Amino acid sequence: MKKAKLILFVLALLSCFCLILTSCTEEEIPPVVKSERTISGEVKSDLGAVVGAEVSVRSTDYKVTTDANGKFEIKLSADDSWADTYTLVVKKDGFLDQNLTVKASDFTNDSASVQVTLLSQKIAISGVIKDGDTPVSGVTVGASCDSETATTDENGQYSLVIDRPVDSFRITFTKEFYKTAEESVSNFAVTNYTLNVTLDKQVGNISGVVSHYFYGNLSGVSVVLKGTEYSTTTDADGKFSIQNIENVALPYTLVISKDGYQTKEVTVDGYGEDSLEIELVSEEISLGNLSPSNKNYSMYIVRDSAGIHFRFVSDWQFAETDKICVYIDVNETGVTSVGSTVAELGLCGNGVCVLWNLKKNESASDSATIFWDNEVKFKLNNGENGSEIEAFISYDTFAKLGDEFAITKDSVIGFSFFDRGAGVGGAAGWDRADIPGADGAAWVHPDNPKDFVRLAPENIIYGADNNTYVPYGDYTVEITVKDNNTVLEGANVKMTYPVEQIVITDENGVARFVLSGVNFNKVPIFEITSAGYSIKAVTVERDQFTDGKASINVAMELLPSYIEETGTVKNYNGALEGVTVKVKGYEEKGSVTTDAQGKYDLSSLKIELDDTTYVLILSKDGYDTKEVMVTVGSDVGTIYMKAEARNLGAFGEYGWNITIDRDDTKLIIDAKSALNWYGYQDKSGNASGENNFQIWFATNLQAKSKTADEIREVRIVEKESTGAANWAGWLDGSGNFLAWPGIAFSVVNDADGCSIHVEVLYSVLGIDKTTTIGLGFGEWYAADTETPWACPFYDGATQTFIESGWAVNCNDPSSLLHWAPDNSTKVEYVAG
Repeated sequence: MKKAKLILFVLALLSCFCLILTSCTEEEIPPVVKSERTISGEVKSDLGAVVGAEVSVRSTDYKVTTDANGKFEIKLSADDSWADTYTLVVKKDGFLDQNLTVKASDFTNDSASVQVTLLSQKIAISGVIKDGDTPVSGVTVGASCDSETATTDENGQYSLVIDRPVDSFRITFTKEFYKTAEESVSNFAVTNYTLNVTLDKQVGNISGVVSHYFYGNLSGVSVVLKGTEYSTTTDADGKFSIQNIENVALPYTLVISKDGYQTKEVTVDGYGEDSLEIELVSEEISLGNLSPSNKNYSMYIVRDSAGIHFRFVSDWQFAETDKICVYIDVNETGVTSVGSTVAELGLCGNGVCVLWNLKKNESASDSATIFWDNEVKFKLNNGENGSEIEAFISYDTFAKLGDEFAITKDSVIGFSFFDRGAGVGGAAGWDRADIPGADGAAWVHPDNPKDFVRLAPENIIYGADNNTYVPYGDYTVEITVKDNNTVLEGANVKMTYPVEQIVITDENGVARFVLSGVNFNKVPIFEITSAGYSIKAVTVERDQFTDGKASINVAMELLPSYIEETGTVKNYNGALEGVTVKVKGYEEKGSVTTDAQGKYDLSSLKIELDDTTYVLILSKDGYDTKEVMVTVGSDVGTIYMKAEARNLGAFGEYGWNITIDRDDTKLIIDAKSALNWYGYQDKSGNASGENNFQIWFATNLQAKSKTADEIREVRIVEKESTGAANWAGWLDGSGNFLAWPGIAFSVVNDADGCSIHVEVLYSVLGIDKTTTIGLGFGEWYAADTETPWACPFYDGATQTFIESGWAVNCNDPSSLLHWAPDNSTKVEYVAG
């Protein structure tokens, strides 16, 4: 009993102790008093208060709407009034969302006040376009930041509504026959922007010089702007100019004509004043009929600065088994054996052209790369009324047959022809009695070059019985060198062509040259130098001789004290802005930069001349640095810079690393792999069919399906490991092989892997150096153990090949990469 009472007593003491502790705790910790914060403000735009805007606190349920004055107030509960920051989100239809951060430090006495400015989602740009005081209708107005456009009405007024840009942008105003105007806009915080513009009429000026490759600049040539009344004629120096051309749509077409020459049409794409250099070609020479021929071909021949043109016309169709052979002797005298300096151009009825080296008795393609459709052309037109055959061979092609075949536009060239068509058994000769063979007969046998007809560079033909034909005996050139009216004794006059010879002017300022008549077809070229004067170059044309003598006066010009050259730099797209131009050896003098028209002016550098020549250094990011030798006083002309080659990265089973490049005449593609490319094996060594590497070119970037006319494929097959030569084919969009080769290629397999090099002339694709072209790649391995793989993936952002993503489809030309003239690439198509 006592023990129980003791336990109760202890429990009572413990309870009292706990009460005492609780009482002490409550007295030491004061109660918490919670405050309430208020955020108020005003929402405006450039048009005033914004009514009905939704204002909320992110991550909370607080949401209010602005009143008629654009004002709002948000009361935060005591529980939400302890945050360090609050994010206000302001929304209103037709405006861009706006976020605003309110910090604890922004509150004074638990109140914070803010100002919010909303920007409309759209902005409107309006104005009036005039030509002087006259409104201009039909002007297209566009913005660089939006695809929307507007057109001015009869009062010249426009209104263009676009998405609000995030940065400065440009507004362009374009209309045919007017210069395009462009305005930069940086103040886009307003909703309505007024922009009035004055357009200037586009006035065209065309100038140039018309020449013949042998006779030089031609006077009295008619130059007519086709379809208009604008016309002129060339002056004594072959120059022409048509100024102030208005209301003529681009491109212009100039019709150039003169008696004795073939009429030529020239397309002019711009309104600028760039001087045109136009070559007129002599009228064709008729050789009569190929006789006795089973097809009775009428034959024509003419030459220009690039090569020799042939044409054959018959009332009969050119059958697949027919062949016309053109024998060309590059030896001027014809005293040679048929194999030494004679080539054969075979024009076949199946559309194939063959250039045969008779000295080696092999096709020229076996030992040289011939660019067909450029260096050698062949066109066959068969119709209901018969056939017309055209062929061309360039002077440059002959040197590929061997040094002994090398000729120029100034060489005398011999020709014979042979009809190998079925029927009469072939024929060689022509029915012009005034050009007989060496024996006086009309029969001109291909095996006897001395029989061939001879064609001089001025497009004069003569027979084999007159191989010593020379217009003059020895002929004389007298050059008098002067400074104004004072003769210059001791000037250096150098004949650089047809033979090199130097003569110093005498006390009368005269240098005299006597040329042998064997050079009757050569146009002599002279270079005149004298200390302190600019270098002069003189070409003496045939029509400047009278009775075998030409007297030429040369006026020298004193060298300027400083380099004062101006010039123009372009790339294949046109004028190149931002090119740095320096003078080599004078880099410390600084540099100049080309303007928007690609023009530069060196006069500001104040570089003193100490020589008659200097070297320009031109550089620009993304372009190959270029050095150009300049002769003081001469016209350096337009300088073209080439974009750097572009690497596209690697693709495919073999990891082909692709580099693309282009120049004035051709597309250049290099593919390199670290693996060796074995025929009849895949990369793992398994049995395979022939390995293929493919390149596709599309000339129509919008086409959704390939056609024979708009896509070409280069297919390269590796045969080296089987003991055969590597092989390449040129296919159209229908998979048909085209006339060989149209391309130049090489394949190298060695210990370092495989390299493939391909060159394709613009001319075989029907484009020029300014054209953007579609490009695709593929590879093919026919082994059962390897999945045939054809189309790489390409990333539009990185512009490189990747393992997955956007897919090139060789059957859809629009999906190919777009390869621009500056070697840039872009992706226009995205797989669905």
